[in-house]
Amino acid sequence: MRARSSIRILMYGLDADLQVTREMLLRHAGYAVDIAEDQPCYRKYLNKHKYRLVLLCHSVPQEERDDCEKFARSRKITVLALYIAIAPQDLMRQVEELTTG
Repeated sequence: MRARSSIRILMYGLDADLQVTREMLLRHAGYAVDIAEDQPCYRKYLNKHKYRLVLLCHSVPQEERDDCEKFARSRKITVLALYIAIAPQDLMRQVEELTTG
């Protein structure tokens, strides 16, 4: 299994508090994390870096989230699109499942 520090995750959401909390959880677990503050920044990150996972927050409007998901999948990046706020342990379980193997 690869070290988590070699696994890079891009998060995109409009709720700054959730982003900070999720970033803290993921970094504490050993993941490398970037945060996009808007869609242009999101696209810039995806064009610049190699990500194992994109985490799209439920705070992003549906149409924009769909566009972001399509953009990531066109680059063969796994996407975890959240449609509701989830408990931290559930988020970490899903991230672990999607980034291993």
